Amino acid sequence: SDLRPYFGHYKQKDRIWICRYCGYASYGADFFKPFNKRKMSESLKPVGKLYPSYNAIPSDYKFLAANAAYVARGKNPKFFGRLFLRAMWSAREEKKDIAIQSFRRAAILAMRLAAKRKLFALQELPAACLQLADILRQEGQWAESRYWLERSYHSLEKANKAKIKARYARFINRWILQI
Repeated sequence: SDLRPYFGHYKQKDRIWICRYCGYASYGADFFKPFNKRKMSESLKPVGKLYPSYNAIPSDYKFLAANAAYVARGKNPKFFGRLFLRAMWSAREEKKDIAIQSFRRAAILAMRLAAKRKLFALQELPAACLQLADILRQEGQWAESRYWLERSYHSLEKANKAKIKARYARFINRWILQI
C-alpha cells in the first residue's frame, strides 16, 4: 500500500551506480561529477567492505554508499528523503526486512527535517506530507501519521487557494476521503 505507483517507478536515471574499487556510489547523472577526493574517502570509510567484480553487490550496500557520498557532497534533507524512499522500495523488492525498516526510519527523519526547514515547494508539499504519513503508518506511529495526513490536506487547501496546481492533487483527495 505504498505510494510508489504514484511517485514513479525506477528508471535508468534512478539507479545507483557503484565503483567496485573505491566504493563511490551515486545516481548515474552524478557519477562523473567532480568531488573532493579526501572528503569523499573520509565519508566512505564507515560504509566498509568493497565487493570483488564476480559478486553481485546488494542494493542496500549501494544505497548506504550513495548516502555517504551524497553526505560528502552536502545534499539537503529533501534529497535524502527521496534517496531513502528509493532505498526502502529496493529493499522491499529484495525482501530484506531489516534494511526496509532502517531505510524507512531514515526517510522519516530526512523528510521531517526537510518539511521543518520548508524545503518542499507548495506544489509538492501535499504529496510529501502524504508520503510521510504513509511511511509513519507503516512504522506504526499512528498519531504522527494522522498529523502529517492533516498537514497534507491543509497544504493542499493552501495550494488550491493560491491557485497552484499541487502534484497528485486528485489522488491525495481520493486517498484522504477514503480514510
